[in-house]
Amino acid sequence: MNKKIKTRPVMLIIITTCIFIIYGQSFALDKSVAKIRADKVHALGYNGFNADVAIIDTGVGILSGGTDDDLNNHPDLTWGTTIYREDFSSSGTKDDTIGHGTHVAGIVASNDFDGTDAKYIGVAPYADILSGKHDGHYDQIVNAFEWALSHSFQPADVINYSFGESRQTSDGTYSQLQSYIDFIIDNPSRTANTISDSMNEPVTVVIAAGNGEDKWRKIGLNPSDASSPVYDPGSAYNAITVGVTTDEPDYDQLADWSSRRGEKDYGPDGKPGKGGVDDDGDGMIDETDEWAAPGSDDSVKDNVNLRSKPDIVAPGVNIQSTNNDWGPVENNSNPLHVASTRNEGDNNNNPGEPFTDNNSNGFRDPGEPFTDTNGNGSWDVLDDDSYDFVSMDGTSMAAPHVAGAAALLYDIGTKNNLTETGTPNDAELDHKVIKAVLLNATDKVGKDPSDPSVVKDRDGSVWSHTQTQPLDDGLGAGQLDAYNAYINYMASDLKGEENPSDITKEYVEPIAWDIQTIGKDGFTSHFYTIDEPLLVNSWLTSTLVWDKHVIWTDDGDGVVEYTDTFNYQPLDDLDLYLWRGTFDNLSFNVDWSWSDIDNLEHIHYQIAESDYYTLEVRLHSGDGENYGLAWWSTPVPEPSTYILVLIGLCGLLVWKHGRKKAQSRLFGSCR
Repeated sequence: MNKKIKTRPVMLIIITTCIFIIYGQSFALDKSVAKIRADKVHALGYNGFNADVAIIDTGVGILSGGTDDDLNNHPDLTWGTTIYREDFSSSGTKDDTIGHGTHVAGIVASNDFDGTDAKYIGVAPYADILSGKHDGHYDQIVNAFEWALSHSFQPADVINYSFGESRQTSDGTYSQLQSYIDFIIDNPSRTANTISDSMNEPVTVVIAAGNGEDKWRKIGLNPSDASSPVYDPGSAYNAITVGVTTDEPDYDQLADWSSRRGEKDYGPDGKPGKGGVDDDGDGMIDETDEWAAPGSDDSVKDNVNLRSKPDIVAPGVNIQSTNNDWGPVENNSNPLHVASTRNEGDNNNNPGEPFTDNNSNGFRDPGEPFTDTNGNGSWDVLDDDSYDFVSMDGTSMAAPHVAGAAALLYDIGTKNNLTETGTPNDAELDHKVIKAVLLNATDKVGKDPSDPSVVKDRDGSVWSHTQTQPLDDGLGAGQLDAYNAYINYMASDLKGEENPSDITKEYVEPIAWDIQTIGKDGFTSHFYTIDEPLLVNSWLTSTLVWDKHVIWTDDGDGVVEYTDTFNYQPLDDLDLYLWRGTFDNLSFNVDWSWSDIDNLEHIHYQIAESDYYTLEVRLHSGDGENYGLAWWSTPVPEPSTYILVLIGLCGLLVWKHGRKKAQSRLFGSCR
């Protein structure tokens, strides 16, 4: 029997429950956008204009005193951005009274409407925003997702979900919400009781991994001594799950509290165990269930077998973004550049000079007394930006950096029609391609040659993975790099096919991506030979992505909703191999990625010998899959024209010198 299922408001935590809210000059959005090099993508003319990003959160703030519609936006969420709002919460208003959703929206699309806030430009400043407000109940969340996906004007291309619960890890136990999210990514056609075979799936879902310290503080453990499993629904197979890097030093290190792939499993009592059993039958493993003793035989996998999550990391500490609580301020030179509606003396820790709010309207009106703190004879605030913008920390802030980068790729793909030959229209917008490219283009190589990684784990270790664990425990594929993603995404064309009717044998560009079907085409291996020898000590990186399928069982009304059920199907197993040699003359296997519990594979291999190299996608088991594949390699550089001219001149001089000596010998012999 299907019943209305809700997540518990007491247990539900916004991922940034423990964020630090700092008022003052902290222009970290400028720093973080530059860190992921989104500013370089903006300079090329791509700003998210063709993308629609849904923020399923606490709403997006409405101007105080304005009507509850879609027009009264924060001034820096106005120019180039349209906001569509809907309320699925119990609040009765579309307004954001908490501030979390407005802050997340600004990281994606803050756009400097009045020309004074360039330091706060978001990752995709012209993307449109769909704000689905909820209180954390499962039915509200599903309704918000469905509204965003089926919006009559602007259905979502990207969905950002910066919420989560510590009730679950990524250890093979699934919540209804996680199953639902995997379903909407896998099956956009909303076909009941079928498995999607689509290569044209339009939505990319980005989820915050969670601030794991919250859980460990609750049970009395030091985060450095315990794993911090990814929060539900961040362990969704088909979504992109995001961990967080800190601003010190320069967003180059994973935060101590960023949730990650666990090495141990702890029960709610803080004692090690293998996991819990869903004794109370609510579909989740939580504090109300009994937890198994170490070594016991239960239905939950040991955490040493956890899937690779998070997928990627991004800046998320001290991020200055749009404030939900803003309004006009007296004597502001630009009425569109607004300050806080909160009283300066209302104990909200706002900077500025306190005043007496005689009429209790939240503003200092003319004639109301104030304290002239700085003695300049007039009432003033320390910095208007402190009110338009507010600083927050959390994986909640990291996720919209990735959602914004995905929006940039949607804009790039739409404007350039990057569809591969022989694939459906708009295949470049498939979420598997977007995910493969974003993960493949991450930054792992530092500026300092002695430092092999630009981003380090919380213990100072550098990025690493194994041949059976595709991604790093905490760092995922590495630090988001939007500009690298642009390069990888634009280089989409395959070239020089050996046999155009046989997609298993292809010569390809050194940097590119592909989307294909394997198994159902009669082949269990596809080969991609880089068409140039690769440079010694350079890196070849490749990322393979496919879906875990979910079957939807409708409750009989033909509509996808929270009362339906969503059941996972067995995971097809694809492997990724790297060979030396061409596809018709493979020398030997130099690297591989073959996890049997992940729906992605990742290779990051340093070239030891200059030669041709070939990637192989192999269907190890299953009925066949659609997959997205991205790769990045560095060919041996061709000599420039200048060098060729110098070589020619040197050759000519050598030839002339040799000829002169020969003539000298000849003349000498005639004497």
